[in-house]
Amino acid sequence: MDLDEVLRLQKEESPEDICRRVVAAVITQTFSYMIHGGLEYGYACTGEAFIFLRVLYDNPSTVYYYLSVPEEDVGQTTGWTGDPSGANRLHLTALGQVLAFTLRALRVPTRDIAWTTSAVRRLKTWEMVYDDLLDEIAEKDIPSSDFKPSTQSRNEYCRASPVKTRSKSATVASFDDPKNPAFLNRRLPRH
Repeated sequence: MDLDEVLRLQKEESPEDICRRVVAAVITQTFSYMIHGGLEYGYACTGEAFIFLRVLYDNPSTVYYYLSVPEEDVGQTTGWTGDPSGANRLHLTALGQVLAFTLRALRVPTRDIAWTTSAVRRLKTWEMVYDDLLDEIAEKDIPSSDFKPSTQSRNEYCRASPVKTRSKSATVASFDDPKNPAFLNRRLPRH
């Protein structure tokens, strides 16, 4: 989406143009929160669709996005059978998408105040009066979307099976191992 093109006001705007401006406003607002918070990842949710966002450290003037519509991605069933080698679409559910995205975002440290200050100085501010824009659209004028996200890009990063957890016995055993630093540093009760 070219924001400059979306921002240009037209004398006669169609409901589609106005909706594009609202989506651009949502992305821009989330982007602003990400910049001010020093975050690489963020997302916006409409209840039916998720817009996953990323701002690279070296280029804070560009926000990368991926649109996910879990209902369209998953369909009527997740395909879960309990068979670990079987095909399923659990990773495409809303919960699966947000969980994977959150885990990925947690791996990245927050950017320092110098980066945030520099990015804020470099970026232009887009001011928009949301209420006026939304008042221009009657509910009946909002077009339905026939958009279907490409499965090619999601298949590049999605797993084909559910996440497997570590067994509890392996975790417990590691803390009882005298060679484990956690074992040596644990506090024993005093009598």
